[in-house]
Amino acid sequence: MDTITHEQIEEACCNLTEGQMGLARETMNRIAGKWTGWILSELDAEGQPLRFSRLLQRVHGITQKMLTQCLRQLEADGFVIRTLYPQVPPRVEYELTPLGRELLEQIRPLWFWLSTNIERLEEARQKAAPRTALPTGDASIAAVARAS
Repeated sequence: MDTITHEQIEEACCNLTEGQMGLARETMNRIAGKWTGWILSELDAEGQPLRFSRLLQRVHGITQKMLTQCLRQLEADGFVIRTLYPQVPPRVEYELTPLGRELLEQIRPLWFWLSTNIERLEEARQKAAPRTALPTGDASIAAVARAS
């Protein structure tokens, strides 16, 4: 993947309207959310559409309500197609759109980078933990922290 510079991003963004810039920020926040990358990855993993219940099993820890919300938003953003089959009981399947596949191709290098640098991240967290934790037994500091 080619490196994109800050200047290139600024140049691309200066051509966006205020509304488009808002949509870009909103979409970036959603993409960076807890579940989006995982949902997209699972939809791609089997190479075929997935039923809601199967997706719920594969995305460990997500609630039915959260999965429903995420899928609705991913569909609204054009990353996922929802197909309803009119049968009894109704069958619903989800799959990636070409736009969703493009997005996943951008997310995968980040996942790879994270997995290959996880020990460095753990090390940094361990070093920072003593400095970022509140001192134990100091009620005034704890009270200030709770108030903010």
